[in-house]
Amino acid sequence: RFASARDESQQRRIYEALLDRLEPNARSAVGDAIELGEEIQFDKRRLRAIQGLAVEEAGAVLEPNSFELIVSRAVLEHLRDSDAAFASMDRLVTIRLTQAAARSRRVISR
Repeated sequence: RFASARDESQQRRIYEALLDRLEPNARSAVGDAIELGEEIQFDKRRLRAIQGLAVEEAGAVLEPNSFELIVSRAVLEHLRDSDAAFASMDRLVTIRLTQAAARSRRVISR
């Protein structure tokens, strides 16, 4: 919903941590879309930053199952409606976390 200033070194650490936690196939797919060179570069055909759209509203505006991953810098306590936000994200993503994955953050299922 809100655009914010970004610290390049912090962003690099965030993306590196995300990549480190992915299974090899997923890491390869995501890694092909993010270049962590001197500057962070995104393959605009595969990644897009969406600013100015509340996640609670995104599910009604964007095409269902059109994202493999959603990365948000939003703080959950700042969501207007957390149930609507999670329902919206669930509608948008193609990969679903199982309950075990939600606890362990290791198992992903389609």
